[in-house]
Amino acid sequence: MQERRESWFVQLTQYVLFSMAAAGIVVFYARFIHVNQTTVALSFLVLILFTAFQRPLAYSIYLSLLCTVLYNYYFLPPVHSLTIADPQNLIALLAFLTAGISVNHISAKERKQAASLARQSEELGKLYAFSRRLLLEDKLQQLSMTAPALLAESFQLRAVALYLPTRKDAIMWDPEHLMEGMENLHDATQATGVASRSGAGIRIVPLMLGMRTLGALAIAESGYSEGLYDAIGSLTAVAIERASALERNSRSEAAREGELLRTALLDSITHELRTPLTGIRLAATTLSNGGSLDEASRADLLSVIEEESRRMDGLIDEAVTMAQLSTGDVHLRREPADFASVLEAAVNAARSSMRARELRVNVSGTLGPIVMDADLIRRVVQHLLENAAQYSPPKSAISISAAAVRGRLEVKVENEGPGISEEDQPYVFERFFRGSNAGVHPDGTGMGLAVVKAIVEAHQGRIAVRSSPGNGATFAFWIPATGGDTSQALLAK
Repeated sequence: MQERRESWFVQLTQYVLFSMAAAGIVVFYARFIHVNQTTVALSFLVLILFTAFQRPLAYSIYLSLLCTVLYNYYFLPPVHSLTIADPQNLIALLAFLTAGISVNHISAKERKQAASLARQSEELGKLYAFSRRLLLEDKLQQLSMTAPALLAESFQLRAVALYLPTRKDAIMWDPEHLMEGMENLHDATQATGVASRSGAGIRIVPLMLGMRTLGALAIAESGYSEGLYDAIGSLTAVAIERASALERNSRSEAAREGELLRTALLDSITHELRTPLTGIRLAATTLSNGGSLDEASRADLLSVIEEESRRMDGLIDEAVTMAQLSTGDVHLRREPADFASVLEAAVNAARSSMRARELRVNVSGTLGPIVMDADLIRRVVQHLLENAAQYSPPKSAISISAAAVRGRLEVKVENEGPGISEEDQPYVFERFFRGSNAGVHPDGTGMGLAVVKAIVEAHQGRIAVRSSPGNGATFAFWIPATGGDTSQALLAK
């Protein structure tokens, strides 16, 4: 009610101001400057045109009538009388009214067009911002969950619901509980048209892509143009189809990579298993045939069988782990564990590979319990030690250090080998990659460091290598001590 009073007050004030302007023209020409009737008429006409251009039609009609009366009474003979002696002066009186109405009509049309253009520009801006945020989502599940709230935020809507045929229930953003039932949304997915109205101020917008209906939106009416609702529906449909296509391509790519991995694993394992199998077969044949073998020879052959069997077991285990990590089938068994015990087990397991090399162990301070999968981290450390031994000269030293730094466990393994070229370093953790110096040490499947990287990253950690030719190599990894993630440079320059 207060707003209505203020509106009437503003209107009354404007009528008074325009009346005072017309009276001012009369006073100015009647008392101060005496001019002919044409000049007075043109002055009144300018005032009427200005009012018609700025204000609604009612103001123009009022001012035209007022100026006609003032012009007739003060300037047309007989003066100070409303009688018109010369009928030709009626043309001037009619010109005021006609000009005011005509100009006001043209001005109102232009103002309407300007308001329409401004509204369209605002809608396009909101639609563009909405499209940018909507198309950032690549996963259909995430897109369907965030689209209603994003749409409501972008266009200041009171309620939005999204229905997809693949889901049982509509996803709603409805803080005021305006959406009573979603039956119309299912019906809209069967429609072939675009936006249609529903009752209770809710607009149903089918999500059309060509001739296909991907779902439907329910939007609380907010006074936007018909075209905007259609554009929202089309844009949402495109985003849904895009996310669906990306997921299909992702699954297809994952299946293709999985097939390539299985083929590569099979080829690699088939090749690598031949060496230990040959040694086992030769030792077994010698034992079965040799009656003249002494106890020392028999012990050596049994040792060969045991060592090669253990090597075969490691190759198979490495391949299985790589396949599981690549497909996401490995579930970490995180528990607080003593890293010193894990390190000791890894050193013992890698002892045979290091042979006569000196091992230097440096554990800084008290590490305390580390939340991790102890068996997998043991395998990481073991492989890094075996890799250091494989690519370093006999009787050279291998160093391993561990420390707890800023809530995480950091481990470094260093050797004194020929090092890794800068060109090879970005690829050492790739599956089946062999560096330029790998020809000297051909053993292995080429999956070991890829397995190590996958295990570390499964713990939300990171691994890196630093090396220069002729100065050995340092492999360092860190994992959160409590199972969380942190950020810090892994290798100090």
